[in-house]
Amino acid sequence: MATGERFSDLALEIFKKRYYVKNEQGTPIETTPQQVFKRVSAALAGDNYGMRSRFLSVMTNRQFLPAGRTLANAGGPTSLIASCVVLPIEDSLCGERSIFGTLHDAIRLQQVGSGIGFDFSPLRPRGTPAARTRGVASGPCSFILVYDTAFGVVKQQGRNGANLGTLDAGHPDVLEFVSLKSREGTLRNFNLSVSVRDDFMRQAVGQASGYERDVLWAIARGAWGNGEPGLLFSDTINRFHNPLPGLGRIFATNPCGEQALHAYDACNLGSINVAAFVEPGGQSADFRLLKEVVYTAVDMLDAVIDRLRFPVLAVEQTVRGNRRIGLGVMGVAEYLFKRRLRYGTREAVDEVGKLMRWITSCAQERSGQLAALHGNFPNYSFSVYAKDGVLRRNASVTCCPPTGSTSLLYDVTGGIEPAFRLSYERDICGRLCRIKNPTVVEMLQRHEEEFSEGTVTRLLAEIEARGRVEGSGLFCPPDYLVTAEDVSPLQHVDMQAAFQRACENTVSKTVNLPQSASVQDVLDIYRYAWESGVAGITIYRNNSRKVQVLYDIQDAPGLARCPSCVL
Repeated sequence: MATGERFSDLALEIFKKRYYVKNEQGTPIETTPQQVFKRVSAALAGDNYGMRSRFLSVMTNRQFLPAGRTLANAGGPTSLIASCVVLPIEDSLCGERSIFGTLHDAIRLQQVGSGIGFDFSPLRPRGTPAARTRGVASGPCSFILVYDTAFGVVKQQGRNGANLGTLDAGHPDVLEFVSLKSREGTLRNFNLSVSVRDDFMRQAVGQASGYERDVLWAIARGAWGNGEPGLLFSDTINRFHNPLPGLGRIFATNPCGEQALHAYDACNLGSINVAAFVEPGGQSADFRLLKEVVYTAVDMLDAVIDRLRFPVLAVEQTVRGNRRIGLGVMGVAEYLFKRRLRYGTREAVDEVGKLMRWITSCAQERSGQLAALHGNFPNYSFSVYAKDGVLRRNASVTCCPPTGSTSLLYDVTGGIEPAFRLSYERDICGRLCRIKNPTVVEMLQRHEEEFSEGTVTRLLAEIEARGRVEGSGLFCPPDYLVTAEDVSPLQHVDMQAAFQRACENTVSKTVNLPQSASVQDVLDIYRYAWESGVAGITIYRNNSRKVQVLYDIQDAPGLARCPSCVL
């Protein structure tokens, strides 16, 4: 592959900034995506040249990518090739799992690039008597601030780490917790989520007043204000997405919420570009080829486990004991564009449910084959599979991560999200990059004969000027060319629920709301999400923050613009 072949200017810029191995002076040693793919394939496959070829093929053909840490570090000088971890915190100041013992482990993990999930619920409330010091406890929120300050001085390959702090809705300090990020710019190294149980939700949605309703309203008001906190439905997680009940209840997730994990377990993620499997004409998808790629992806992620290293031994032992992998998807919006299905409709919900069920079924099948060859994962006796003797190499195989920069390498939309806009500006490493959806532009240009004369020209002009075509008032555009704003909030949840039902682990998704949405709208989404069986829910109201990742063209702030990354 020649330099830059089949990769956009934006993709090449991201490769250069994030994924090319650099020398000690910061100069890239690698100069093409193919060199990255060869490095990763060789590192994971070792001397198995047949496997190397398979790994290289799925990446070169834009069918699958492992997570960013694997892509950046496998075969390079940095040891971390799997990323986010959940760490336990006990209500004490001394000891391995104590507040500062965990902070010590967290710093070591942050130094090499891990994001971390924490459940602060075990910490006693503010004002509780502390017998040993004859004082009073300062509460979990005070220690979250301590953690945030510590993480602020630790940079991960040039950027701050991602962390998620969780608190149970029944904790007396939950309202203080909810308000921690009410002022934009505070807790720069943390996202926040409140963990709620079924009995809490039943009380909250079934009464007009009371403690639970007040707490849920405060959560909704915070999310309406700036997108935080999120909600985790802990009973749903433990009822349907805890394959290791013998290890206890799950209390936390990784920072983006797609992996619910026991203490010291870690993510090992990768995503299939489902848009690559739509057959010419868009009438169907090549499920046979998809199965082959799923098999290769499972092999690749399973190989990561044998080669990963963590600076905290308990993490390495737990990861190898559970052998979780998290195979997800990206390019769902483009898949639906090509299939001419409108995101959020019943037809789209049915289609993506079928798609994800197939991916999970193939991944389970391959994990069973690997178990027959190499044995079940070491903690198998604690699992739901042991009762029936189901062979499994991996405790769980599928989830839906958000895929940030990795999806941009293939010029598709991240995770299971709809297209934010068909043309927009994105903050990438502090510079605004103008992005047009290449799949839509190519479809319109290639199939111009399907439209009346001049329609494609007008559609492209609308995409350039507004980023969307619905609501233009000038003509009736194709109904499947939708953006996040064109999808109703409950349709967003329907799509998330379709993927959640088909996944072994959890799903990362943001319900995008227009700026005009109300707090009551957020409350309605919470109720519907809980009833729909999703494991967690995050909402974001457009322009509720002064600084955000994605911008409408007319709303973009005065950041420096990258002149060479227009797709």
